[in-house]
Amino acid sequence: MAIHSDTMKRIENKLPEMTERERRVVSKQAKSMINQLLRDPINNIKELACHEHGKHAIDHFAEIFNIDGDVPQRGQSEEAKVTEFRIEKEEHETLKPTTIG
Repeated sequence: MAIHSDTMKRIENKLPEMTERERRVVSKQAKSMINQLLRDPINNIKELACHEHGKHAIDHFAEIFNIDGDVPQRGQSEEAKVTEFRIEKEEHETLKPTTIG
């Protein structure tokens, strides 16, 4: 997802006089908001994934957040059970799924 990148482009277009420091501050705060918005849903799906109907909860989560890809099945390794979304630190910040253990 390019939410952060798209938002920063719109902000820079509306406020072209921003200094580089101001851009960094706004960028950092935008990332913080994304992380805060995702924190509770991610923690909730991690907990739900461990229950009897975890697959259904994960499928529903993937549908709500429009996430494509295979959902881990029961019986797979612990690392494959839960997906955490984190912002990768690259030139263009993107939200990507990462398997955690």
